[in-house]
Amino acid sequence: MDTDRGSFGGKKIIVLEDEFLLANQIAQVLTKAGANVLGPVKSVSAALQLLASEPDISGAVVDLNLSGELAFRVADRLMAAAVPVVIVTGYERWAVPERFWSWPMYEKPVAPVQVVQALLESIYQYN
Repeated sequence: MDTDRGSFGGKKIIVLEDEFLLANQIAQVLTKAGANVLGPVKSVSAALQLLASEPDISGAVVDLNLSGELAFRVADRLMAAAVPVVIVTGYERWAVPERFWSWPMYEKPVAPVQVVQALLESIYQYN
């Protein structure tokens, strides 16, 4: 584990977000914090392909609605692989399946720095 808890230390982080501006802002903050950003990915099928082809994903930022399709299958894969996740969504908590409630969840609009800090904390808490 990295000793510098303010940095991702090159860890692979996937960004699943279909809103261009928010996705790019989150990716920029992640990159500045030392992450190796995969994405942004804006569809469920592309996300599933990326997860199948990329080993060792250390964390993810997930919008649960990607281009009108619910991303629960993607979130379930990340959960099964024990990947720390931060959910960024337009939904209120009650509308999200309970199995995802243990992950930090932010309703849009949200500050990208807040999302990235929550993911960093989740990664270091998990490891």
